[in-house]
Amino acid sequence: MQEERKGQNRPRACAAIIKDEHILMVKMKRGDKVWWSLPGGGQGEGENFEETVVREVKEEVNLTVKAGRHLFTYDYGEGECRIFSADIIGSHMPKLGYDPEYAGDEQKLQEVKWWPLEIVKDDLEVSRVIEQMNIMPK
Repeated sequence: MQEERKGQNRPRACAAIIKDEHILMVKMKRGDKVWWSLPGGGQGEGENFEETVVREVKEEVNLTVKAGRHLFTYDYGEGECRIFSADIIGSHMPKLGYDPEYAGDEQKLQEVKWWPLEIVKDDLEVSRVIEQMNIMPK
């Protein structure tokens, strides 16, 4: 399904959720390619970017969040991706969710993990989050 969208404008929004010097990330897999990313995804019809962040975090990591400040925007090849800070509502723990765009055996989501900022500080998205939020990883 993702390949069908190539070349089309598909805005995305992702959440930078930070707690105790850790940032929440999801492990993604498509074919032989595996990577870690901030939770997020494509903007739904009629949604603003903040609503996209809230929905995508709920789908991918089963957390309810409040979208915070817009941190930065970058072009990911199919449109713009906006990164927002986000705060967890309540005291729930993240749990791997489900991407409704893909069938069960085609799921890209593989794992959810709190990564220490110091370990992932050189990740493209995380490095910009750290810069924009003026965080000094220990």
